[in-house]
Amino acid sequence: MENRQVYPRKKKPVPKNSNRTIEGNPVFVSPRTARSMKKEILTIEEAAAYLQIGKRSIYKLAKEGKLPGKKVLNKWRFEKESLRQWVSKGKILYCIQILFN
Repeated sequence: MENRQVYPRKKKPVPKNSNRTIEGNPVFVSPRTARSMKKEILTIEEAAAYLQIGKRSIYKLAKEGKLPGKKVLNKWRFEKESLRQWVSKGKILYCIQILFN
């Protein structure tokens, strides 16, 4: 058996349209999600991307009435401005503590 030199793994390239970061790490945002960020009414997936939390957390918070949203034809919809105000009031930290404690 011959001794082989081990090279460090190359980092995967960051997609060109990725200009978002979480804790310094680049986050990929699909073109569809990027377009939806301009919309005023958001779906569960878009709200999760906007708040940067999981879809299950969005469902749970909305079902408990802690997240401002409405069910339209059995699907959750969220106003972007309401979510922004909800975050600015600091409720997100309080609810996340409740979820994981």
